[in-house]
Amino acid sequence: MSPESYLRGEPTNTNMYELADGQVYAMTGTSANHELIVEYLHRTQKSSKRRQCELFGSDMKMRGHENFCN
Repeated sequence: MSPESYLRGEPTNTNMYELADGQVYAMTGTSANHELIVEYLHRTQKSSKRRQCELFGSDMKMRGHENFCN
């Protein structure tokens, strides 16, 4: 499936999905522990003097380059 096809169908879905290598995967919901870890990462990243990466919330759509996971 192309990214464009995936994004066209996304507004009709009530569940969360991920598109990876042309395949659509159902995503699980979040948990309290997950949210605590995310909050910890945000706090420690904000206080870090080295700003080499950015953290985003779970609702952010991102597109990696072709070799992103290789």
